[in-house]
Amino acid sequence: MSKWSKMAVLLTLIFSVSLFAQDELSNDVKKLYNEGNLALKSRDYDLALEKYNAAVALDANFAKGHYWAGIANKMKKNYSAAEQSFKTAIAKDNTYTRAYVSLGEVQARADRFNDAIASYNKALELDASAKKAHRGHGLV
Repeated sequence: MSKWSKMAVLLTLIFSVSLFAQDELSNDVKKLYNEGNLALKSRDYDLALEKYNAAVALDANFAKGHYWAGIANKMKKNYSAAEQSFKTAIAKDNTYTRAYVSLGEVQARADRFNDAIASYNKALELDASAKKAHRGHGLV
């Protein structure tokens, strides 16, 4: 299976699971978030970013919106903006394991290895079975 096929399967799974966890969000936030997911899946990262940013403008505490804005920025290779989005997601939900892992990835890209290790360690503290945190930790 190619790298992009694996990414598509992973994104589809994540989007499916995340749709069920949105009960407390307004319909407008849900709609924008779902539109962002579709745009990201179609690799239209600018549109995805626009939709996620609009969603968090309506609900600033929406950690998943900040996280996925970070993913869209990461896909655009805008690592500093991605890092800021991941940090904001963590500030809104400090148990968001995936945000710590993604933060570690962008920190490692910036050769900030101590910061990356700290982010991976936090992810592993929250979920000892987080495979991407183990992998990232091993690569740093």
